[in-house]
Parts: sequence; C-alpha cells; structure tokens
Amino acid sequence: MKKIIKLQIVLFVLLLFFSNQKINVKEYQNGYIKIKYKLQNYPIIASNQMAIWIKNAKGNYITTIFVTKFMAKGGYKRREDCCPVWILESNWEKASNNEIDSVSRATQKAGIQEVLWNCKDKDGKQVNPGIYFYNIEANIYYDERVLFTGKIEIGNNKNSSKPQLKYFHTKNSKNKKKIDNIIKKYGNLIEEIEVIYFPE
Repeated sequence: MKKIIKLQIVLFVLLLFFSNQKINVKEYQNGYIKIKYKLQNYPIIASNQMAIWIKNAKGNYITTIFVTKFMAKGGYKRREDCCPVWILESNWEKASNNEIDSVSRATQKAGIQEVLWNCKDKDGKQVNPGIYFYNIEANIYYDERVLFTGKIEIGNNKNSSKPQLKYFHTKNSKNKKKIDNIIKKYGNLIEEIEVIYFPE
C-alpha cells in the first residue's frame, strides 16, 4: 500500500513538472532571446549584484529581464554605485510590484547561467520585430563594475550576438590591486556571454 502511495506521489510530481514545462513553452512560443554566460561569485562584500535589461533601437527602455533581489527590493537606493546605468535607464523607483516580483531573483550561483526574454515589454505586450539592445551591468566591488552591451534582431531568422565590454573605475581605483587579485584567483565575474534569438 505504501509503495502505491509513493508511486502516486511521484507520478503527481512528474505531472506537475511537465505541466509547468508546457506553460514555459507557451510563454516563449512567439520567439525568445537566450542570454547565456559563465558567472563567478566573489567572496567579498559589496559585490555580485547585477541587472539585465532591454532597450529598443532608439535607446528607449523596454524591460528588465533579471535583477538580483537585493537591488530590486530597495538595495538600489542604499547602494547607488551597484548598477547606476540600470538604475537610471530603468527608472526602477516607478517599477510596479508585479514587475519587481517577476524579474528579481536571488544572487546566481557560480557556473553557467541562462536568462530568457520572451520578447515582451514590462507591461507584458509583445514587442515589434526589429533591432534591440541588451545590457548586462554587474557590480564587482563597491563602484567597480562592468557593463556588457550588444544588439540582436527579433524577426523571422535565428541570429546571435557577442557583446562589447566596458569596465568602470577599475584602472585608477584604489581597489585595483584587490580586484586584480580576486579576478586572478576566481576569474572574471562574467565571461563567455552568448546571446541568441530563437524565432517562433
């Protein structure tokens, strides 16, 4: 009897799992962008915060697709040096509770990570085909940070993109030696970024 109950529980869990998979597939049926990267976690304070957001070809903010929970839930006010470009462009102070809850996540673990964008704006509306810019801003240590930017086309064809990289404050910083030692030991905070658009 116990074996039958255990089997029923396992089948129920599997059913829930595959049901969720179907929901996810439906969510991205009109095409999606996958941002894949290798992430490190630095064992230091004032580090490891990041945000990923999308802008249109005119440079207008479309949506945030990932932000660490600390920043999303108010940390951006306490530590404005975390990801200042994202804070400014997203106008996060005016973000709705629904937007905050839907894109904020715990700090990601070291290793290969993937973030998907369903090609919808912050209000859940499907965006038009065309060129879009993705942005990845990451906090290395206090105001030491890195910004990756690139463009990708939404349309009928699968295409990929490699971002450009810009460091902020690392060259003349008093923390440069400490940062260099951390990167030497653990590797860059974010590496091997690959962005792919998959049409419907």
